[in-house]
Amino acid sequence: MREIEDFSNRFPGVTRILAEHGLDPAKDLLPVAPALHYAMGGIRTDLEGRTTVEGLWAVGEVACTGVHGANRLASNSLLEGLVFADRVARALSLEPAFEIDQAGGGVGISLPVEEADADAQCEAIRQEMRLTMTNNVGLQRTERSLVLAERTLARLARHTPPAAWRTANQLLVASLITRAARHRRESRGGHRRLDYPPLARTGDSG
Repeated sequence: MREIEDFSNRFPGVTRILAEHGLDPAKDLLPVAPALHYAMGGIRTDLEGRTTVEGLWAVGEVACTGVHGANRLASNSLLEGLVFADRVARALSLEPAFEIDQAGGGVGISLPVEEADADAQCEAIRQEMRLTMTNNVGLQRTERSLVLAERTLARLARHTPPAAWRTANQLLVASLITRAARHRRESRGGHRRLDYPPLARTGDSG
């Protein structure tokens, strides 16, 4: 940031956050870590957001619509946010389970949800899950790191009470991502296997 003139006025929000951590962009080197924006498109959908599971819809960066190929960047994820969000909303509005709140003017799907504070007691489990995914299922993956992640996630799942269903679902998704990464033994898009180098393919951009 030291090469950017008048940084504090051009980026006041970033400057304020850095100041809270005792960092001055005019002189300090800033620690940088990969964000999770690269984790994209795992749930296969049609062009209206329907998945292969009845009643399950997906839209945004979690959806794999097939229009981006193996590499999706921040710029072309606008297609997910604008075009597919609109397509999914229109398709959902035709579903019998989709209810319109005439009084409040809102729309939504009515789902029975059991309220419980069990998830609030599982913050340590979720924190370890996040660290495990970042360290072992991040930008660069190996068989060893993925096996370690699988074992850690299985242990965390065993220690998650049934009432903490949100935490249990997060662990399930993390486990499915890890298992899929182990099965795909080549590098493609945002999936980089250090122990299985990319295959050279003529005309393959992903």
